[in-house]
Amino acid sequence: MFTNHLSKIALSVLVMAAAVGASVAIASAFDGYITKIPLQDENYCHLQFPAIKPSTLASQHPQLKSSKTGDVIDYYGACDHDPVGRDEVINQQRADERKLDQD
Repeated sequence: MFTNHLSKIALSVLVMAAAVGASVAIASAFDGYITKIPLQDENYCHLQFPAIKPSTLASQHPQLKSSKTGDVIDYYGACDHDPVGRDEVINQQRADERKLDQD
């Protein structure tokens, strides 16, 4: 009987892990996110997405770098945050300015 309960628990954990993995993969496939994990409530997430290509920051259509570059933004906030939206463009422009000031 104890083994039966352990099997059910293990199966439940496996199903939950697959569901979370699938939701992260789906979020990654769309919107440019590497990961999108909801935290605490419906509108607070941990997002990871590639930085915007510097050459496109001032353009009307900013583009994300390849996730293979390793230049990843680690963001905690609204789940609907746009990785190429106005707020993110401003954040990355300011980060670039700070980097130039330090050099």
